[in-house]
Amino acid sequence: ENLGRMTARDWGHGAGALDDAWPYALVGVGAVLASAAGDRGVDRYVQRHADSRAMDRLKSFGEWLPIAAIGGAGLAALSEYDPRLSNTGVAALQAGATGLLANVGVKYAVGRARPEAEAGPGDLEPFKRPDASFPSNHATVTWAAVTPFVLGQYNLTHDDIALVST
Repeated sequence: ENLGRMTARDWGHGAGALDDAWPYALVGVGAVLASAAGDRGVDRYVQRHADSRAMDRLKSFGEWLPIAAIGGAGLAALSEYDPRLSNTGVAALQAGATGLLANVGVKYAVGRARPEAEAGPGDLEPFKRPDASFPSNHATVTWAAVTPFVLGQYNLTHDDIALVST
């Protein structure tokens, strides 16, 4: 089956599921607000250890995670021997692309200053910063691409994922 036709069909069927998405969106907003409370402590720790080799390696590892996740999803989508793996790979690619597009919009809408600006986490300029730092594209794309594999492999529901995440 044609990948483009499958993608268009899947996206059309997925639009009806948006009504069920609000509870998950609210959980996500709550998680973001809760994590903001620990933001300063983590930032201070990272600033104190910014020049360490371990921090450089951790940063490099984090920068490659979305590429590895999307690359793995692409390889899975090409599977001719396991239709379930192929479908999951396509779903992961769709999720990664959707996450990235949504993230770019949210970044622009929030307009949080980048860390090197040293403006603090409360410095927001909605719809004025095209280079905003929040939320993270790396984290969003990686989690979006990995989630279909977790849901497909372990038969978990979104409620199970929310429970584990909190």
